[in-house]
Amino acid sequence: ATGVPYILSMGNTKPHKDLPTLLRAFATLAATRTDLRLLMVGADVPGYIEANLPDAPAAVRDRVAFTGRVSDPELRALYAHAAAFAFPSTYEGYGLPPLEAMALGAPVVCSSAASLPEVVDDAAILFEPGDAADLAASLERVFADSLLARDLRARGRAHAANFTWASAAEATVVVYREVTAR
Repeated sequence: ATGVPYILSMGNTKPHKDLPTLLRAFATLAATRTDLRLLMVGADVPGYIEANLPDAPAAVRDRVAFTGRVSDPELRALYAHAAAFAFPSTYEGYGLPPLEAMALGAPVVCSSAASLPEVVDDAAILFEPGDAADLAASLERVFADSLLARDLRARGRAHAANFTWASAAEATVVVYREVTAR
């Protein structure tokens, strides 16, 4: 749906990914942003949306969808055209999706759980894990302020550029040299 604004997220339904918080935040935003959609990359889980948004009107639930499997080019296009990328996870070992989103120009709104604040640094808006109202308010800031959205896109691209395989390898070499020098 070209031109229709959407929030993009990863559609993994494992509990620590905390999609229910994202769904509740979306329902809050959808009440006033009637064109907004939520796309979750991943396999559709029948009944998941209804089970996690039991009180939302069908008109809101109908604007939420799992994408199913997508190719790499399709995923890159989804990131690049998203109004925002939301990452509500309550635990991550590292958290690559926010960096992928940043690299492809999506403004990122990310939970402040675990390693995520270090991963996104100052290039994302952080919200309290599990707090749907805080997530909704953070997303609304991005939608309501085009300068903020543009700034997040620029800061995100610049920040993600620091995370190339080459820079990871260079940093690893520095650590090995420091260890072997001791």
